[in-house]
Amino acid sequence: MEILNKIKSRITGTTPQTNGNKLGEWREGCGYNVKCKYDVVYSSGIYTGTDTEWANVGIPHSVIDKINRECPGKFGWRFEVSNDIKYAIISFDNREYAFWFNLQYSKQ
Repeated sequence: MEILNKIKSRITGTTPQTNGNKLGEWREGCGYNVKCKYDVVYSSGIYTGTDTEWANVGIPHSVIDKINRECPGKFGWRFEVSNDIKYAIISFDNREYAFWFNLQYSKQ
């Protein structure tokens, strides 16, 4: 049974959005899994399926909260995995804000 639990935790992973925790109140049309025109990769890292690796790549709540307060237009964030790399992506409708955010905050 222990081996099954290890396999399950490696496959499923958790995020605040999937484990029931609510990060905050977002403006209408903004939030988790909202995709806008301009993407910024906030951070990335190796991901082979473990919770520890999943947790190593993320977006701090303080960053999302600041965007929610200051960004003109809509925004969203999501996580994507491609070729064993996890990407934490923030997207914006406003091109200028996306550019400014990329210069100020992106870890890439």
